[in-house]
Amino acid sequence: MVSLVSSSWLVVGDFIAVLGAHEALGSRSPARSSCEDFRLMIDDCDLVGIRSQGARFTWVRGRSNRTRVERRLVRVLVSDGCISCWREISCVALPRSPSQVVIYKLRNLKKALKSWNWEVFGDLNFTIVRKSAELHSIQLDLSNWGFSDDLFMAEASVHSELDVLLRRQECFYRDRSRVWWLRDGDHNTSFFHVSIKRRRYGNTISALSINGVLSEDQSTIRDHIINYYSGLFSSDVSRVGRDLSIMDDVIPSLKKCYRGNLAMKIDIRKVFYTLDWSFLCRVLQAFGFSFIFVDWINDILHSSRLSVLFNGVPKGYFRCSRGVRQGDPLSPLLFGIAEDFLSRLLKRLMGSS
Repeated sequence: MVSLVSSSWLVVGDFIAVLGAHEALGSRSPARSSCEDFRLMIDDCDLVGIRSQGARFTWVRGRSNRTRVERRLVRVLVSDGCISCWREISCVALPRSPSQVVIYKLRNLKKALKSWNWEVFGDLNFTIVRKSAELHSIQLDLSNWGFSDDLFMAEASVHSELDVLLRRQECFYRDRSRVWWLRDGDHNTSFFHVSIKRRRYGNTISALSINGVLSEDQSTIRDHIINYYSGLFSSDVSRVGRDLSIMDDVIPSLKKCYRGNLAMKIDIRKVFYTLDWSFLCRVLQAFGFSFIFVDWINDILHSSRLSVLFNGVPKGYFRCSRGVRQGDPLSPLLFGIAEDFLSRLLKRLMGSS
């Protein structure tokens, strides 16, 4: 391991260990053997810890004073070569709220990916046009001046670079077109450009009926769509009250009779959009989930932000106050728990006659 860190190394992570009692707080002290092993590992690898700013401890467990334990588990270790290359190194401990940390990391990742994409790939279409013109110019020189080793090698080099760029463009259009036939190996033909234009034309909203009046003004249509979806994902107390009053009138009529039974079909197509968060948290607590887990779910739900894709451009950026995320692996489980609660209520009602 010592030979591996002879160059510039920066190690970041959760080491699940502390250097001593000064990095721990709570009812239980850290094990001395674990602290010594961790300290020996850092010394053997010739690493140095970077002092972090912000919160002193990075891990907390327990809510009461008796059971609360705090540790500094996340740290940054660097080698001497890293310090020589970067003399100004700083480390900031982020807040321990899981949702805020994820949002902060995703924002920084988005900025880094944009910068990396521009520095590495740049304007792909412009680069292809420039390389095509350069290849055409070399081929004209070959036809006018005859064969030469320099022109032949330049043609081969530019041709290779152009092939790489065209493959990248093909991958880009594969994601945009969503045409399965592209997987069979067709190479960036006009078929895929036409399919993209047709798909874009089919998804374009040029006119919309708003309150019985046909509107073609794009700003009016955009504002109407954004207001509709922002209202769809927000809590409506009066609407919930009306739904509960309907349930109070319909459910008591479910009783056995001699000539048949009454069947009730509940429309749950938009349940992912209308599931109340406070109700979901109360159901989770009723099923015995810990308060920490319920707080995590509540933080994840309240971190939701949505924008509407209007004619290929995202518009609006609003908060959500109800519903669970589609595509999230937790959403079907949360919905199943909420649905089980309704099923239990119906069974209890039928059992009580």
